Order: sequence, then structure tokens, then C-alpha cells
Amino acid sequence: MSEKIIVFCDGSSLNNNSKKELRSGGIGVFFGDNDSRNISEEITLEKITNQVAELLACIKALYILKNENFKGLIYLYTDSSYVINSMVSYCKKWEKNGWKKEDNNEIENKELMKELYNLTKSMKIIYKHVKAHKEPPENKSSDEYKIWYGNYCADGLATAASKKSSKKK
Repeated sequence: MSEKIIVFCDGSSLNNNSKKELRSGGIGVFFGDNDSRNISEEITLEKITNQVAELLACIKALYILKNENFKGLIYLYTDSSYVINSMVSYCKKWEKNGWKKEDNNEIENKELMKELYNLTKSMKIIYKHVKAHKEPPENKSSDEYKIWYGNYCADGLATAASKKSSKKK
């Protein structure tokens, strides 16, 4: 039986409609309760958007697993359709096209997209979309609850980091 792991990734950005210097962001990576690999980290890049935060969270999670030399199946849960659609449907085409869209326009967050895509090439990943900010399911022993809980924890880690970063500005 092959090894598998479940990881939840989330990004947070605050004050997106403000001046760049007022924006703040954070990432959350959740492997499980009391797991030393869980991350709540501020984003220190100049360009902070929710998409950047989502990409960075996934990159961080996969680097952790790469550094552990994890070779099994990775179930990566995220509430970002942007990340999932890019990785599953577009990156292969973009790479063949010199990392440009079909209309020859630039790809948003190209360097982060390339980094994440290149990381995934040596990994077995199943991307799973989870709806953000939902009420918890009633049945706490259900798989639905476990998925909700993992996403809730990743969101909490990302939001805490984003708020911490915001207080410094």
C-alpha cells in the first residue's frame, strides 16, 4: 500500500484595496493537530494579493514534503480555484508557450506559477477544492467535517499571519 498525506493550504491578504505599503498577507499550511510542519507565516514580498498568498502556501507545503523526501500521494486541499485550475489545466500549455497565455499576454504571478509547477513535476498530487468560510458540518466524525476542519485550521493560520503583518505597518 502506498503512502499518502493530506495537507491544507490557504493564503490571506488584507487591505487589498489600499496602497501597497498598507497591504499585508500570510500563509497557512495545516498537516494536522499539533503537527510541527504546520505553518503560519507572514508574507514579506512587495506584491501581496490573495492569489500570491494562495500560491505561496502551496509552494511552502510542497517544499516541506520535498525536503522530507516524501514520495507518496499528496492530497492538497485549497479553497483557491485559481491555483487548482492553473496547475491542472493551464501550466503545461503555458510552459510549452514560453510561459505566456495563448493570446501571448503575460501570466499573472508567472514566477510563482513556474515555481509551483516545477515543484509538482516530481510529485504525485491530487488537488481538492474546498469551499471557504463554510459553517461546520454537524456530524463531527464525517469526512466532510474533517475536510472542513483542515481548511478552517489552514485559514486560521493564514489569517493570523496576515493580521500580525498588518500590525507592523
